[in-house]
Formats: sequence, C-alpha cells, structure tokens
Amino acid sequence: MASVKTLIDSNVIIDVINDTRHADAVIAMIRSESMADRSAVNPIVWSEVAPEFANGDDQQRFFSDLNLARVDLPFEAAREAGIAHFRYRQAGGTRTRTLPDFLIGAHAAVAGYAILTRDVAVYRHYFPGVELLVPGGEIR
Repeated sequence: MASVKTLIDSNVIIDVINDTRHADAVIAMIRSESMADRSAVNPIVWSEVAPEFANGDDQQRFFSDLNLARVDLPFEAAREAGIAHFRYRQAGGTRTRTLPDFLIGAHAAVAGYAILTRDVAVYRHYFPGVELLVPGGEIR
C-alpha cells in the first residue's frame, strides 16, 4: 500500500455498511484514483463501527474489501485531541460523545492526512489545517 493520505471517518463507514444514500459516493471516493490504496482507518474508527459486525473476521473482511489500511494513533495525536476536546468543553460544548471526533481530527492533523467525512463542524473548527473530503461534495 502506498503511503496513507486519507483517514476515513466512522460516519462514512456506517453509510456503506447501512447502504445509506451516501454509500455509493463514499465507495466511489475510496476507490477513486486519488484515494485508492492510500486510505486508512485508525483504532478509534475501528472501535466505533465494531458493533455493526457479527465478528472480527467479518469486520476485517469488510475493510479489506474496501482496501483500507489500519494505522495506529500516535500519542502526539492523543494529546492534541485531549487539548482540543478540553477547549470545546470550556467553550460551552455539551456533546459528550465528541472525543472520538477529536481523536480522529488530531490524528489527521498530526499525520498530515485528509479526512473523508460527512461531519465537518468539529474538524473545521478545531483542526482547520486538515483537508476535509465530503461524499458528493456537499459541505455542511
């Protein structure tokens, strides 16, 4: 696999699993010339989507079929995520489930990856240097 360029967010993986209206666009982007063999998931995404699979073999097969690599989360990214999440909470953020988003965003920022996602708000605000790729091109 060539060097990773794009980290795939949980929400677009769930789109593919559940065959939502975004699924075809997500698959097309992952298989596009610019992303093929250069996309990955990290342990955060892996854990968030695990309940969608009957077992680990099914999960591994799904990601292999999409040709997505697995990359480790650097400790530097974990630190950046914790700081960004703290700033979010200090600014009045009330969503408690956001820490995974901060871990994914910080990982992309530290590693120089883009993120394929439909949920751009946190990434855009707390990780403005990260390129965001949205299925179908719509930005929210």
